Amino acid sequence: MIVRGLMELILVMPAPAVQLEAYAVQLRGDAPSVSPDQAKAMSPQELGDLLLARGHPAVLEARIGPEGMEAPPAPGRPIATRVKLYLEPKPSAMNGFCERTVATIYLNAVDLSSDGSIPASRPKTLSTERAYQWIGAGRSASRCKQSKNQYFIPQPGDDKRALEVVSLLASASEAASQGKSPPFPVSLEDRMGAEVLAFQRTHPEMLSPKTKIEIITDEKRALASLPLDEISFVGAASTADPNIVHSVDPQQAITVFVGGVWVVGLELQRGRLNQMRLLRQIPAPF
Repeated sequence: MIVRGLMELILVMPAPAVQLEAYAVQLRGDAPSVSPDQAKAMSPQELGDLLLARGHPAVLEARIGPEGMEAPPAPGRPIATRVKLYLEPKPSAMNGFCERTVATIYLNAVDLSSDGSIPASRPKTLSTERAYQWIGAGRSASRCKQSKNQYFIPQPGDDKRALEVVSLLASASEAASQGKSPPFPVSLEDRMGAEVLAFQRTHPEMLSPKTKIEIITDEKRALASLPLDEISFVGAASTADPNIVHSVDPQQAITVFVGGVWVVGLELQRGRLNQMRLLRQIPAPF
């Protein structure tokens, strides 16, 4: 537990209001039919030009169909292929962030061909979301175009609060890197370090002798080392798994996933950070 203390930096919710506007992205009215195999053979820009109306930002990445551990379409039913287009990022209206539009397109549902392939069909619907990445206050705007790290998508209608929470967390992390103690309690649990050390004892042949393994016990050091440009989730703690925030007011409890292994639980009080819990763990399903 880090003891409360005085510090020059006061962590208060940023006051200036920001107007967050998404790119104007629309489907092409004359968009042709395309099959998943054809879409995968195109470059992201070519696919974006095929499906989106003129004037859209550059398309840097495209993902077609189910992703990761997502369940495949139910057998025997028409398949509506999903196409996700990730557009070129730009500086956000909130200082310290890049933002990009993620366009999700569903093609008209079709039955499988006799050879098991999915036939071509025209795009039916389009929806957009804003994704953000922390790059640091005062960083160059060109950093947005260079960045390829993790972006996070706030929960619907919660963009402003999500960005403010990340700004507060960044201020606390920066203060910790300067040796300053936050004026609120911080607790730390490093399950990952303990589990990896236990694995090394039972399977020494599986890890390189040079692998540095330790259990992190210093809250200030942990807070200072958080890779905040790799945030993947910011949202209400009640919707997160795990929810590590012990708060009397669930409306003020926020969870942030950082760098794939860190879970940060935050409680706000009157626009300030009131408490913080840090958990390092090996992510599911491992």
